[in-house]
Amino acid sequence: DFTDIASDSESGLSDDPAPFAGRELKNKPNSPHEKFAPHDTDPSKIEASFKIKLPDGSGWFTQTDIIPEQRDSADEDLYDARASVFFPDLESRKVPKKDKEKKSDVVVRWNKVAAFRWERDFKGNHEVFTPSIALRRFNARTHAYEHIHIGISKLKDIDPNDKVWKDAYNKWIDQISRRSNADYEKKKTRDHWTAGEICAMYTAINAFIHDNGIDAYDTMTSADLQAITDAINAVGGKARGLDALRGQITSAHETKNHTMWYLREHARDFRLMIEGGGEVTDDERYPEHIIPLSEFPLEKRVNHRKSGRTRRTGTYKSKFRSVGTQTDDDNVYRDDVYSAAGNNNAVSTSRSKKRKRAAPASDSEKDEDV
Repeated sequence: DFTDIASDSESGLSDDPAPFAGRELKNKPNSPHEKFAPHDTDPSKIEASFKIKLPDGSGWFTQTDIIPEQRDSADEDLYDARASVFFPDLESRKVPKKDKEKKSDVVVRWNKVAAFRWERDFKGNHEVFTPSIALRRFNARTHAYEHIHIGISKLKDIDPNDKVWKDAYNKWIDQISRRSNADYEKKKTRDHWTAGEICAMYTAINAFIHDNGIDAYDTMTSADLQAITDAINAVGGKARGLDALRGQITSAHETKNHTMWYLREHARDFRLMIEGGGEVTDDERYPEHIIPLSEFPLEKRVNHRKSGRTRRTGTYKSKFRSVGTQTDDDNVYRDDVYSAAGNNNAVSTSRSKKRKRAAPASDSEKDEDV
């Protein structure tokens, strides 16, 4: 999501289902094959489509993405003024490298379910692949749209099961990322959060919710986030910014940090339920430890317990009563913009050191860019 997860303004529901549909866009298409339209409900987003004829003339290839609108300069502690990034995240555009759970296993193949769409079940996950031959580059600070890379040759004989095609496609994306993507280096040199920093974050979030309620988590202000960030930096001795904290919140995983994930997914519904007249007890609304101590990381983890038993992690489950004022129309559905990889590419992996962009990939590669 390009909009900050925390806004200083009051949250509210609009009667207009598409309040921003008619606005004038600042970012404009860079190719005649592109069309941009305002996002109906979020002024920080643009609905971008790309359509081009297949090399053999047999039909058309269409690609749709959600990209950012221009913004005031931000993240100046993270990026050099000329640094560029890509939306959607380039890593999420690639064909997953692994196709076997074990070396001795048979290859898990992709099944074509529609034109330019493949699916498979791999390691317990349902995966979907659609090729992206239009890759858009933006200024990292302002999100001004700079250039589109178009890989026409990648439209020939598309098959994620074909190792030759897959390797060529992934290599093309890697080359562009290496030359032009300020986030490329960050992925290779991740500044991992320490156990102490994560414990400080959990403690500060617990204190915030105990004082303000679960519903307040959905409307946290920048000042609220800054207080949590200050507590983290006091322990870690680093200068992590608000975006680093936002990255931890938006990338929370259901199995790895369950309560953080639960809050991200359900705090808004909890708030709307209360605003609609739902009844909850103070213990439910203001729990002392919504993130249980069992989820706090240890400095040294033991992979195998001598007893052979596994420890169950406490999970917060709210049981609240509705007074019958809620309807289906009150439900709020989130607009998922990033894939899992995109999300994981949030600034939680960023370092405070500014990144200078390497020389951009050529804007005139005849057989790849048009």
